Amino acid sequence: MESCKTENIKLGVIIPSRGLVMARTMIAVIAELREMNIKWDLRMPDTLSIPDCFNLPISSLLFEECTHILIVEEDVLLPYGAIKAMFDLNADVAVIDYPLRNGWSPIVKHKNGDVLWSGTGCILIKNEVLKRHEMPYFRCDTSYVEKENGVFEEHREQGVDYGGHDIEFGMRCRKLGFQIKQVEGMQATHLELIELGSKLTNNGLHKIKEHKEIKKRRVLNKFKLIC
Repeated sequence: MESCKTENIKLGVIIPSRGLVMARTMIAVIAELREMNIKWDLRMPDTLSIPDCFNLPISSLLFEECTHILIVEEDVLLPYGAIKAMFDLNADVAVIDYPLRNGWSPIVKHKNGDVLWSGTGCILIKNEVLKRHEMPYFRCDTSYVEKENGVFEEHREQGVDYGGHDIEFGMRCRKLGFQIKQVEGMQATHLELIELGSKLTNNGLHKIKEHKEIKKRRVLNKFKLIC
C-alpha cells in the first residue's frame, strides 16, 4: 500500500466495546495504521454505554488535537485498504458499508445518492464536523418518526431503547451543512459471537459467524425533516 499524503493528520481511533473485542477487528485496524504515514492515538472504552462510549473518547481525542476521528465497532472487520480509502474521499464524514445481522445495510440514502445517515460500524469524521456538533456529539435522546414515506418528524427528549445515535448524527450533519459520503466498491464484514469457547479444553475457540452479504438497502424517493 502506498503511503497517504497525510503528514499533517493526527488520527484518533475509537473501538467501543461491551468488554469483548474481536481479534480480527484489532488486527485489521492496527495492521493498516502501521502502513500509513500518520500519527494516531487509540481509545478502547469498555465500561461505557451508548452514547458515552463515543462522546467521552471523542472529547479526549479532540483535546489531543486530532484532525480526524475513526470509529470502528468491536465486531466489524475492515477490508484491506479501508482506512486509506476513507481518507482519499476527503469527505466531511466517510463511511464503509457492512451488513447488519438481519441482512440490511445500515446506510440509508436518498434516490439522488446522498447518504442521509449511516451506522457507526466504520466511520471517519473530520474534527471540524464534531466541533460544530459540540458535546454531546452523539445522542440517544432524540427519535425520528416517519409520518409518511420520506417525511420525518423530530422528537427531542423522546429517545429510543437501542441506538438512534447514528440517525441523529446524520440528521444533524445535514442541518449543519456537512456531507456523509460512502466508499463505493468496498464492504466490511460484521462478526457475531455465537458461542463462547469451552473452558479447560485445548479446542476452546469461540464460535464466530461472519456476516458478509448485504441483502437489503433502503433508498428514499423523497426526504424531508420536520423539526
